[in-house]
Amino acid sequence: MSGDPLLHWRAEFPIVDTCTYLVSHSLGAMPRRTATYLQQFADEWSSRGVRAWHEGWWEIGRATGDLLAPILGVPKGTISMHTRT
Repeated sequence: MSGDPLLHWRAEFPIVDTCTYLVSHSLGAMPRRTATYLQQFADEWSSRGVRAWHEGWWEIGRATGDLLAPILGVPKGTISMHTRT
């Protein structure tokens, strides 16, 4: 198993050091750097308010869709990810 090319990703998910985490279908293991991204989001929200949508938030859904497009076998620009859809 030490030759598994995916093992280097294990360190990115702290909870797997404490248990066998099997809830990826509902609330997946939180990556280590997520706390930094959540703080960045909160800082932008608190300082930019609704302007944050115009200043980049709206494009995040398209950028994420473009990352997923090759995995799903569809052209870039055809997926847009958003919350509460």
